[in-house]
Amino acid sequence: MIEKNQFKTIALSTDLGGSIGFMLPKTNSEILGKDRHDEFHLSGFGLGIHSGLKIHIGKPLFLSLNAKGGFINMPNIRTTANKQDSASQHFFYLQGNFLFGFTINTKNIKKPSK
Repeated sequence: MIEKNQFKTIALSTDLGGSIGFMLPKTNSEILGKDRHDEFHLSGFGLGIHSGLKIHIGKPLFLSLNAKGGFINMPNIRTTANKQDSASQHFFYLQGNFLFGFTINTKNIKKPSK
């Protein structure tokens, strides 16, 4: 049930965070007719940062704007069963998201007393 006054308030909240991780690709392809190497292999790392702004429109509705960016470095990607065959790559990325949604109120259910 929607209350009469729940759309009268607007509030803001933000978040900021970072991430670091390792790249473990599994290259399952045949290159130049050589035996494929389809096992997981530690080939590099990734760094990232993200931030967001959430605009709460009343109690149930919100708009969320998020941005995420980072760097991936993979200097040792295995391509075939031969350890001398490899590839490398590095790149930056940037992503933006816009979200419209609503919050479902999940009140604590009272436990029966013993």
